[in-house]
Amino acid sequence: MSRIKTCWLLLFMGLFLFLGGEAPGLAQTRPVKLIRLELKPLPLKKLKPFTERPSPPSGPDPARVLDLADLLEDQSLLQDLGKVTGFDPHYILQDKSAPHVFYYVPRAFLLLCDEAGYHLGVQYNYQARPGEPSVTLNMDLAAPFQAGDTRLLKHLLREGLKPPPGITLKVKALPALGAEVNLEALASGVALPAERLHVVLGAHLRKPLRLSMLLTPEEVEEVLTQLASEGLVGELVVGIGDKTIPIPLEIRFTEFAGPKVQGLEDWLQHKKQVKIRNLTYFPMRLQGLCAYRLQGSTLERYCRGVKGSLRPRQAVPLRIPPPEKVLGRNLLMVWFDFRLDTSCKECLARIQQEVRRGVSLTPTTILTWEVIPSTFEKMGLYKVVVELRSRGLSASGKETTKVLAFSPEETHQEVLLYLHEKQPRYLYRLQVVTQDGEQFRQEDWQQSDRLTQIIGKKQLEEVLFSAKTP
Repeated sequence: MSRIKTCWLLLFMGLFLFLGGEAPGLAQTRPVKLIRLELKPLPLKKLKPFTERPSPPSGPDPARVLDLADLLEDQSLLQDLGKVTGFDPHYILQDKSAPHVFYYVPRAFLLLCDEAGYHLGVQYNYQARPGEPSVTLNMDLAAPFQAGDTRLLKHLLREGLKPPPGITLKVKALPALGAEVNLEALASGVALPAERLHVVLGAHLRKPLRLSMLLTPEEVEEVLTQLASEGLVGELVVGIGDKTIPIPLEIRFTEFAGPKVQGLEDWLQHKKQVKIRNLTYFPMRLQGLCAYRLQGSTLERYCRGVKGSLRPRQAVPLRIPPPEKVLGRNLLMVWFDFRLDTSCKECLARIQQEVRRGVSLTPTTILTWEVIPSTFEKMGLYKVVVELRSRGLSASGKETTKVLAFSPEETHQEVLLYLHEKQPRYLYRLQVVTQDGEQFRQEDWQQSDRLTQIIGKKQLEEVLFSAKTP
């Protein structure tokens, strides 16, 4: 090794990392940790071959699935990917018609927490009937994605698949179309009927989903207590063709999605007077500053040892050299390695106080729908479906869609409406399914402010004779 390289290596190994402010003694204590990732070609038997002029993407193909376990020589690094990235390394799907497009699947959905705190709120409503649920508990769940994880995935696929020159690989989040939450399983964890749970999904699975629970005040306390201990578990099931992909829902205060440390992006962008902030509600002990980086064509996992502690929500100055001197160049993904003290009882108590803070009062009313029972047999109907769309279906005032299904065994349903305005308004349209399996749906949405809707022969005949097949 040349004298110049030796000097640079000694200088780099002797570099101390200091974080100023209220947290003293944050300095490098461990040696540099460097792992070069040995990659092997991915098996191409189940993949569609690359083409120079690919067709437009048409959605994921359940028959063409990649497992990064087939790519990495060191299987311990597969566990690392499962911890620091938000995608499931065992489930990468190729597009049906565009072979250069791949879809990643979230490894789990967790309670979302960021700079604003936990995305969980309690909303108390008046005008509830005595003894009936009058509280809405809203929570946002998200996958634990991090900045740069899709860049890392794209590189791994490119190195494993070796596409021809001119072919650019693309990675996308799995679409949410066809995804459903198993409400029965989730409701059983809090001893609630499934009809008191409601889920709104985003366009794709990188976006958060909104889970709402309609509860009594006593049930709110039970749920919050459970979130502070073992939590709630459930499953989001994504249907793709004739196959399904289960994604765990793990809802607890001690394990959550969202950024844990704020300020790292500012440091990577060479901003001055950077501060890092512990965004969690738990004491944080820093252990390292890590990156996946490229050295030439070689992918490396590289860490610098860091020692120090940050109190919950605490911000301190970050006084370290520029990223290229600490971690090198060509960084695909950078993160702090840390440990959280999630056993802190005072922290859990503060979380519950934050959740209850800012409670808003929104009056509610009941919207009643009923299908005359005799119409099912007389008209040869199997099912009547009502699609509702209104801001009043959401405690937050966001326009939401809800579907009611009526059968000979269930001809009466009630819906809770939030009165964000004096007079409740909503849109609806009817769909009819005959006993022969034919389906007819109104093309146009109907507007109404009536709180009682009774569907009889006249309305259903209008659907059968003038509506279009869905």
